[in-house]
Amino acid sequence: MSEKTEEFLERLAPCIEKDDLEACVEEASKLAEEMGIGEEVLLGLSGEFGEEGRHDFAYILALAVAPILRDGQQASAYNIAGLAALLLGDHEKSEDYFKKAIELKPEFAQAHYNYAILLARMNEHDKAEKQFQLTIELDCNFALAHYDYANILSELGRRGEAEKQYQLAIEKDPGYAPAYNNFGNLLVKLGRLDEAEKQFQLAIEKDHKYAPAYNNYANVLDDLGRRDEAKNHYEKAIELDPEDALYYTNYAIILEKCNAFKEAEKQYQLAIEKDHKYAPAHYGYANLLKYVGRINEAKDHYEKAIELDPRNAASYNNYALLLDDLGQRIEAKNYCKKSIELDPNDAKAHSNYGNLLADLGQRDEAEYHHKKAIELDPEYAAAHNNYANLLREMERFSEAETEVRTALQIEPSNPYALSTLGDILADEEYFEEAEEQYKEALKNSASMDKSALSEVHNNLGYVYFQMKHNKKAEKEFKKSVSLSGNVKAIRNLRAIKKAETKNSYFRGEIPRYQKCFLIVIILILLGFCYYLFLFWEIEGEKRLLSDTMFVAQSSILMGLLIFVLFANQLARLKFGTHGVEMEMSTEQRTIEAKRLAAEAALKIER
Repeated sequence: MSEKTEEFLERLAPCIEKDDLEACVEEASKLAEEMGIGEEVLLGLSGEFGEEGRHDFAYILALAVAPILRDGQQASAYNIAGLAALLLGDHEKSEDYFKKAIELKPEFAQAHYNYAILLARMNEHDKAEKQFQLTIELDCNFALAHYDYANILSELGRRGEAEKQYQLAIEKDPGYAPAYNNFGNLLVKLGRLDEAEKQFQLAIEKDHKYAPAYNNYANVLDDLGRRDEAKNHYEKAIELDPEDALYYTNYAIILEKCNAFKEAEKQYQLAIEKDHKYAPAHYGYANLLKYVGRINEAKDHYEKAIELDPRNAASYNNYALLLDDLGQRIEAKNYCKKSIELDPNDAKAHSNYGNLLADLGQRDEAEYHHKKAIELDPEYAAAHNNYANLLREMERFSEAETEVRTALQIEPSNPYALSTLGDILADEEYFEEAEEQYKEALKNSASMDKSALSEVHNNLGYVYFQMKHNKKAEKEFKKSVSLSGNVKAIRNLRAIKKAETKNSYFRGEIPRYQKCFLIVIILILLGFCYYLFLFWEIEGEKRLLSDTMFVAQSSILMGLLIFVLFANQLARLKFGTHGVEMEMSTEQRTIEAKRLAAEAALKIER
């Protein structure tokens, strides 16, 4: 750069500092004419400043020189000004200058491409698509045009077309890592995880310092169950870009899944420290705090997440669940309703809303939302289970059993569904079958929270009591109480004691050796009684026992024998449910909290 050019820029700088760019355009024109700075130099400087990110200088110099340029060069100046205005956030002026550039030079592919980027940012996707198509017609080897057109198609859900454009972008520029990265993201959405893994590996191979590829590869590894590898890749993403809150947030999520709650909390805190306005970090942190029982803190972070991103349906949904836990069901209903308004196709939100409505006694509306959840996602086992619980409440047991068995076809080991089936069978007094389902639920209970597990133990205790297995019932009730202080289990334990008090005479069974001894004594007495009656006479006068005495004594002895033989069974019969009321726990619904899976859409490069 010549001394004259440096002096020109020094004299222009004070004007730019005043932040009135339009006034500076005129000032730049006067200074250039006064100092003899040619149009070629001004145009070259505007391009250089644009590449350096000094968009204010690029904008001013491009507009200062544009009126004195001709045809293609003038189009280039307006293209530079449009791009600078775009990056400075003035979309209206940016559009004007791109249109001028295209009018002056309709075959100017770069101007069409930049205009397409502007339109995409303005969410005018149809117009953006047209400009991308024009760009590719004018220059079929324009790799970035294929890449960004693919991004738009992916956002619009036209995934087959997007896949083709990503492939073309990679073909035209095999060294461009973001193309592999975003193609991998698309393949994840298509459920082709193995192919996605390959694309992320290629992205890292092309640019081993490209942090988004490590982050998104980690997402796939998590989905594939390879969590140790996933953690390593999240750590690498953080190492490469330690200022991006997204990577800390995703790392925290996988640490939660590994039950490393303290480490997860630290990562959420770091994410918020890096960007206190990053809503997903507050949302994820709130989920963690709710899970570990720090409800008030969770409430604060849900509210912050909603404040920062009022369009995120998941925040409203999970906040509604927290409010429901706090007993604030009307407020919970409102937030759940808002979640559905924002995302009407979210099956989980409909299912959760159905649960809330059922709790409020609005069963018809609840049934509508449970059916809607199943319609939106027929393979969502929890939706079938939740609907089964509602049908059980309405005593439509046949339909309830159909729904819960559908849930079990989808997830045969789902402990909530197994427990629900046990509840339905117990309601209909099929106690042996109910026992089998509860036991199966307990075998698969690793994913159940303590409250849910407590209810299974209580209900199994109820079934044992109905089957007159009272010791087993008492054991299950005690387990229920130890897990969560289940009030119904406590009442059931009191009911057992009440039954024992009522039947105090039958509290214990006759030991076997005593029983055998009594039977032998009674049989001896019976034999002696017969002997006296048949053979014992006093010197030929009469028998020692009259007929009446013989019948009376033998009847008493036979009665005693029968009593001894069946005393234990009679005790159990007396110790039944007569006069004692047992309580089953209410239905256990599955309410899922969404986790935010960050995608490359947050890191798309244009």
